[in-house]
This record gives sequence, C-alpha cells and structure tokens, in this order.
Amino acid sequence: LDSDELTRPKPHIPDAMRRKVLQRDGHACVVPGCRSKRNLSVHHLRHRQHGGQHTLGNLCTLCDGHHLQHHDGRLVITGEAPDLTFQWMPEDGVATATTGPALEWVFDEAEPVGPPSKDKAVPHGT
Repeated sequence: LDSDELTRPKPHIPDAMRRKVLQRDGHACVVPGCRSKRNLSVHHLRHRQHGGQHTLGNLCTLCDGHHLQHHDGRLVITGEAPDLTFQWMPEDGVATATTGPALEWVFDEAEPVGPPSKDKAVPHGT
C-alpha cells in the first residue's frame, strides 16, 4: 500500500477457493438437471472484467457445455451461489427459467402450471 504502483488482481482463482467451490457444488455442474462431473470449470457469476471477485458467492461449477452456453448468451445465470436462477434464451426468444438446485420452475403467469384441477377439467371430445 505504500507504493504508487498499480497492482492487478490475480487473474486465476486461488486453488484453495477452487477446492471450496467444487466441494460445495458436489464436484458437479450446478445447472438443474445436469449430472456432469467431468470437464468442469469454476465460473465467475459476475465476470472479472465487470468487477467480480474470487468469492464463494460469486463462483459456481459449470460443465463445459453449460459454460459455453452461458458465454454464448444462451444461458443466463443470476443470483449468488449457491442460490442461483438459470434462464435459457432459445433462438425463438421465449425464455425458460429454473432455480436450483430443486428444479423449481419459474413462470411469469400467476396461474399455476400443471394438470387441470377437477373443477377445471376439460371433457373428452371437445
């Protein structure tokens, strides 16, 4: 701190932090429904170029496929680890969102999605 020289943050995640993240995430991709335990990366939720730090809340484990989808803009990840929300952005522009890790679906509609209740059942042949 006594120097006038600018110091750069470390470009890589320290090994001890990487081990903590992998252990917390069960050495598997955190995207709901993905069971991949190979080709994993520890990913910054808030990217380094936008001020993201090497903290447990800013890091999560992604398989290479989901990591690529995220950087291609097809998978949006929000929240602070381990409480994350995943939103897929398909080419048709209709987004699908899930929260992890319990595979709870998130919808914009107030109406619950699922089979119709008995009082709203649709008769056969209509």
